[in-house]
Amino acid sequence: MIQLPADLILRIIEHADVPSLRALSLTSKSFHILIVQYAYPAYLRNHPRPSFSLPETWPSLKRIQYDILSDERWDSELHDFVARPLQAPWQGKLQPVLAISRSYLLVGAGSNLYIYRFSQQNSKVSFAGSVPLQTDPEEETRHSDVSALRFTSEENFLMGFADGTVERVDLLSTGRLELRREILDTSRHQEDYIEAICHDREQTLILSSSGLVSLSLPGSEPSTTTVDLQRRSWTALSRPQASTPYAVFGSSSSSTPLTVHATAFGLGTEPSIVLFANTRQLHTPGNSGSASAVYALDSSPLCAPWGASDQIVTSGWYDGGVRVYDLRSSLRTTKEEKSGTNATHLLPSFSFSDPWSPEPIYSLASGGGAGAHIAAGAARHSVVSFWDVRNVSQQINSPHPRHNARFGWAAHAPLNDSSPVYSLIMESSRVWGATQSRPFVFDFGPDVVGDTYPNVDTPVPASRRDRRGPRQDKSGNATKKEGAGFYVTKYEHNRGLSLGWGRP
Repeated sequence: MIQLPADLILRIIEHADVPSLRALSLTSKSFHILIVQYAYPAYLRNHPRPSFSLPETWPSLKRIQYDILSDERWDSELHDFVARPLQAPWQGKLQPVLAISRSYLLVGAGSNLYIYRFSQQNSKVSFAGSVPLQTDPEEETRHSDVSALRFTSEENFLMGFADGTVERVDLLSTGRLELRREILDTSRHQEDYIEAICHDREQTLILSSSGLVSLSLPGSEPSTTTVDLQRRSWTALSRPQASTPYAVFGSSSSSTPLTVHATAFGLGTEPSIVLFANTRQLHTPGNSGSASAVYALDSSPLCAPWGASDQIVTSGWYDGGVRVYDLRSSLRTTKEEKSGTNATHLLPSFSFSDPWSPEPIYSLASGGGAGAHIAAGAARHSVVSFWDVRNVSQQINSPHPRHNARFGWAAHAPLNDSSPVYSLIMESSRVWGATQSRPFVFDFGPDVVGDTYPNVDTPVPASRRDRRGPRQDKSGNATKKEGAGFYVTKYEHNRGLSLGWGRP
């Protein structure tokens, strides 16, 4: 076999599993070089597990082993992970937002920015410090709160505020933590709460709470298009890399809660597609029940059975449902009179929910184990629900998407804050989240130890202390001497459900 051309050998082994590749690499020096330099990197490309916080310098085999062990923890019956709060609780009830790059995790909470740095040698995370964004106490009001964050490059990001201001910020690589801030021209938002910022391929989209959207396009003659959606808006998702570029907007509207607008030549003033929760909402607009607002949007998991298409939209609704739309789907109608527009109407291809937590979905993330999970943050009790979409094979369009409950499970954030989960980011082995009190992490990685994350001196009630977790002092404060985890409550979505319960 070694006498065959190298490109032919690679074609033969490109579908081999890891044990087969390792065995083949031990047969000869030539095969070892071929496997290490070409086959392992090809395996990673064919089995993507996006992770910002893991070092890019890891050898391919080490990263493959890490991913396999992490996937096993995701797939275990216990959903084996380590839960950690990342800092002591903030004062007051805040609405934090998260953003991540290869080097940093940002947490915007109130008028402060908390910065965590990722190691470039191992999986450790350190607290780099916090930066007050309002230096004059007399100017501090609720309007100074951070409301949106989005990285544009490794150390540059956009930051939106509750007063309609948007800033371009540089993280300066000096000896101490320092920011260089520049206020952008966002006068068109007129002191309106900035709900979302999207940035991709040099295109920047900004959504404010009143429904005002601005889209800035790059080029030799940069241009900005502004459209007023004329409804209370919550979230946005921009896809400029799609074959037909588009943006999706979630709002509070009984007739058009989720709309798709073309963005190829600026932002379209009218939606091209209106996405409905179910047939009842489609045929009786204005009387849609509880499924009448969309608070969260995200893309599809990269390794979902329906493919990693940029035509897939995942949405979180007020009724607690998570609905997945394929913009290429045949589940559509063209009855223009239903929404008062000339748009195509589309129904979800798949739906999910936690039958034990019918709370609104405030945050969404895709990725996780095998690159095939959806995570949803609920509006109460710091609940994060997970669904493995590899197990889903049936299209569900019922008003209450409970059928796929048997594929899901949920966990409360560490210390069980009675709070919404306002923001989520999911990687291959880590789930980052933020409640009104603090940021937290669920880590499914195989190498978590006591000092993987910053030590947090926070009171731990006796009922919530994990025997595997860190020791506590006499005051109940967690230490980092042994273990890494905090106790969290977990449950399966299908607990107590009879076979076939929830079928449409």
